[in-house]
Amino acid sequence: MSVTPADTLYYEVNTTNIGPGANTAGRVPWVHQTNVGLSFDSFFTGDTNWLKSVSRYGASVSRGMGYFSRCCTVNDTSTTTTPPGTPVLGYPANVLSDAIVVAQDGTGNFTTIQDAVDSISAPNTKERVIYIKAGNYSGSQITITTNYITLVGDGIGKTVISNKYNNPMWQADHPGQSGASAYCATVRVTASYFKVFDLTMENTATSDQAPAFYIYGSNMYAENVAFISFQDTLLSWVGNNQWFYNCYIQGDVDFIWGYGRAAFQNCEFHVVNRPKRLAGTDTTWWGSVVANGATPAGSQSTSCFWLYNSSISVDARTTAYLGRNWGTLPCAYFQNVFMPSAVPAVGYSAMTSGNITTNYYEVGGTNVGPGNSTAGRVSWSKVTDTGFSSIASFFNADVAWLSNVLKYGSSVNQSDGYFSRVLYDTPAPTTTTTAVSRTISTSPITTTTTIAAPSWFPKGVPYNAIVVSQNGTGQFTSIQAAIDSVPSANYGEVVIYITAGTYKVSSSILVSKNYITLVGDGMNATIITASLNGLANGTIYVTGSQFKAFDLTLENTGSGQAPAFIVQADNVYLENCAIQGWQSPIFAWTGTNQMFFNCFIRGDVDIIIGNARTLIQNSEVRVGNKKVTSGSTGYIATNGNQASTGTSAFWIFNSSISSDPLTTAYLGRAWYSYSAVTYQSVYMPQSVPAAGWGVVSAGTQSALLVEVNTTNTGPGALTQGRVPWATQTSVGLTFSGFFSGDTSWLTTISKYGASLDQGSNYFRQCCISADVPTATSTATATATSSVNVTTTIDAQTATIPVSTTTTTSPAAVSTPSNVPNSALVVSSTGAGQFTSIQAALDSVPTTNSAEVVIYITAGTYSVTSSIKIASNYITLVGDGINKTIITSALPGLGTGTVAVSGSFFKAFDITFENTLSSGQANALSVQGSNMYFENIAVQGWQSPMYAWSGTNQVFYNCIFRGDVDIIIGSSRAMFQNSEIHVGNKMLQLSGTASGITGYIATNGNRGPTSSSSTSWFWIYNTTISTDPLSTSYLGRAWTNYSAVTYQSVYMPSSVPAAGWSPIYQYTTQTQLYEVTGTNTGPGADVSERASWSNQASTGYTFDTFFTGDTTWMKAISKYGSSVNQGAGYFQRGNLDAPVPVVTSTTLSTSSSTQTIDSTVASSDSSHAL
Repeated sequence: MSVTPADTLYYEVNTTNIGPGANTAGRVPWVHQTNVGLSFDSFFTGDTNWLKSVSRYGASVSRGMGYFSRCCTVNDTSTTTTPPGTPVLGYPANVLSDAIVVAQDGTGNFTTIQDAVDSISAPNTKERVIYIKAGNYSGSQITITTNYITLVGDGIGKTVISNKYNNPMWQADHPGQSGASAYCATVRVTASYFKVFDLTMENTATSDQAPAFYIYGSNMYAENVAFISFQDTLLSWVGNNQWFYNCYIQGDVDFIWGYGRAAFQNCEFHVVNRPKRLAGTDTTWWGSVVANGATPAGSQSTSCFWLYNSSISVDARTTAYLGRNWGTLPCAYFQNVFMPSAVPAVGYSAMTSGNITTNYYEVGGTNVGPGNSTAGRVSWSKVTDTGFSSIASFFNADVAWLSNVLKYGSSVNQSDGYFSRVLYDTPAPTTTTTAVSRTISTSPITTTTTIAAPSWFPKGVPYNAIVVSQNGTGQFTSIQAAIDSVPSANYGEVVIYITAGTYKVSSSILVSKNYITLVGDGMNATIITASLNGLANGTIYVTGSQFKAFDLTLENTGSGQAPAFIVQADNVYLENCAIQGWQSPIFAWTGTNQMFFNCFIRGDVDIIIGNARTLIQNSEVRVGNKKVTSGSTGYIATNGNQASTGTSAFWIFNSSISSDPLTTAYLGRAWYSYSAVTYQSVYMPQSVPAAGWGVVSAGTQSALLVEVNTTNTGPGALTQGRVPWATQTSVGLTFSGFFSGDTSWLTTISKYGASLDQGSNYFRQCCISADVPTATSTATATATSSVNVTTTIDAQTATIPVSTTTTTSPAAVSTPSNVPNSALVVSSTGAGQFTSIQAALDSVPTTNSAEVVIYITAGTYSVTSSIKIASNYITLVGDGINKTIITSALPGLGTGTVAVSGSFFKAFDITFENTLSSGQANALSVQGSNMYFENIAVQGWQSPMYAWSGTNQVFYNCIFRGDVDIIIGSSRAMFQNSEIHVGNKMLQLSGTASGITGYIATNGNRGPTSSSSTSWFWIYNTTISTDPLSTSYLGRAWTNYSAVTYQSVYMPSSVPAAGWSPIYQYTTQTQLYEVTGTNTGPGADVSERASWSNQASTGYTFDTFFTGDTTWMKAISKYGSSVNQGAGYFQRGNLDAPVPVVTSTTLSTSSSTQTIDSTVASSDSSHAL
């Protein structure tokens, strides 16, 4: 068919389209260009009122009026010209039609930035916006000498202004002149009222002073801008009121320097390793962030840099000094800054020698991170308790120009940003508007007229909330003073919003008034802490009913019984709160209808104690180890019900137990004969002992300590060894059955802050209207000469014939279940053939082709060189996690405690440990295929588990503990039914309460043509847990093909919204997955994940994940405590249907031979991602 222009109605409205492909000069002749666009009404036909008044649901409601107010429902856009001063479709937000446009493709007013700048005549007295479309503008310096110029780009990394010009180059161009570093910047501004948004400025010179940006002027503002160079990246030469917000600044030597007075807020300062960046040289390097030139008198006397609410990051093997002394009295303040371990103890480096005097301050108690300790700082740096409370207090000048600054591009989406939080001394003006009611109700959503709260309030917090802020921007600086301001006879909810900060109190905060609600800025953001002793002396003591708390941490660092939260009241609700201490952090003294939802609760002894009726739901209970390096015994729930008719009880539901290393975690203690605790749908780790429960006093027993044993999971959930007086049941509790009286207050509760993002909450997920269904009991049989055991697995019933025979010649020592008499025995006491694990391994021929079992008796085996396992078919069996411990303090990747390079390796019931606290230090590294690990612990700090290479590696029912790159490597490995714990090195090793950032899975797949092309980590049916003050990224993008899948994983609140982090700045990632709808916990929300991570609708199965012949795994022989786990992954965890079962396998032990006879089922169709 021939095509003519008359045949098509293809149009481009060529005054509206943007981007490098929008140029219509070369279009095919049968496509039309027009200056007249469409409107909503002209495009659709008939009555369109149904669409303009459409009811919106779900996430759509939060998008405001959506398309209808942003686009063209009322007025046509079909004008041929755009009136000056109006928005233009395709321009960044707030950029108007009278902006000067720079575009390399000729679609703007100019093709170069300098020409656009020069088109503005001086003197200029009003803002002129220059919009620079995406592109790399390189090769020349930009000079701006006119006031009131604003540059707006299309984003960092999209609009890039670049030049290569350093000090020697400028001097060569200007012989005999001085001041080169002040003249060679990529963008050089000698004017005031300059603003810049959404672009990158870089200087690509690789040596000497080479600024990316130079500013000589006042009243300057930069937001969402990247400044990139090596030495002297950002030169704040002279001027006041210079503000850098949400910026990225990269360099190595003195990369923020000059004589100006500049604030850097919500910024990242990245110290690079120059040799590594330029030549790939793996060497150490150093950098310094600031070099300020202030002097005691003269024009430089007001010079100072304020680094606030920001973070320092570094390349590998780089030391990051906070600054160097330059001027005679240099000035900088570090306040609320994250300082990594790369910041050395001395903190600062000297540029000059002799008697050094500086005003380099760190604001005590505000900075976080492993490098924030000031104990070893140089003598000429200072610590102060007083920082700056506002921009006005720092700039010491008229900041009215900044309080009403017009913002552009992505900055518009920052809400009011810093201006409402810090700049204003009083709340933003209130206005009347129509808002959507956020009351949780089953009735339809309706709209009501309300007064809008300031945009910086947490979600749902009303405009009339009482504000507590340490910097004086609220009505109160004291929480107790805010509570005391509420009338005693209070009958309506009063919300007290407590802004981010650590509020240290010397006596209990008393809440005796009813209807008090506390809302913070988040766990680890708003922290209320005390060091009080005694069961009646808590950090917060609540006796008023209808109390609620959201998004804060309650902490007591006292010794002995030291509650963080005491409650003697009814109808109490806490959500997204951390309650932590040691003994008795929650004292639920008396009361009913008390609920803790989505909380983190940490302690060691009697973590939850008291006589109230309390529900702990969707939460993590962490059993800590105060001793750190030696064993500790903890108890979770100690209930004080004293009579058969008593109403006191604790219900722990749909939650997770985690524990520090070397910790035994009892479910609770029998305090009285009627102590009442129920565990239902709870994950119980290996640290829960077989007995399950302890006692307060010898002889005390209670039959009201209950486990709903068809619902609990994890290696500690087996009830066969429980104390005889505890109870197991198949029928759980319900909400309406557990709480008494009128519970309508709770089912219609008003929620605030992060709680509003939690979705359906407990009341729609759980069991208000119906009991938990009764599950089929599992029969237990004693093995005799022949018996049929009927068991129920995943709703399929099978009869398994079990035959037993007796053998003779027992092993020299008592061996775990199924360990054959032929096993090699290693014992540190000399009871086996070997006292050294390596000696036992060396006795196995290198050409070994059949399984050799090495049983390692209980003990700590410390090694000074790696245990090498090169032979195939080696199996190590210990006496249990924390009983058989193999440990070292060896550095390096692949040279840690145990290094396995043989295939068909297995390990059971052992702890692999590396105690080195700095650098990569493997506890276990594996290079081989067809490997199986069960009931092992792998623990250290950086890179404890190195899955180096190989495929078909399975880790089942294991514990992994570390902080950075806990699981790293290039193998294909599955981690299932396990616990991954992100530790806080500073807290554990030195007791320093500092925040740390941890990364779980770092995969090294390097692409389809590499030897690691099949590398992938599959983390399935597993729990993530953390130490306090730890941020837990799911992993890091090591390469452009890093491959990790999270499926059916519990993610705590410590998992940040972004989820993933790159190792290198420009990593673009496509194989980091979370399987939608399977992961749970407060950290499982994917709405704000890193843009280069992915969500998958379908997960893996065993058969689709692993390649090649996997029958060796389906017929695997298991040992020790693993034998008690049933058929393991293959019947409990596989997603295929029907449930695959194992082939006939004979398991030989010292006393019997068991034959398990069943049929292998075929897998279903592929579920690969």
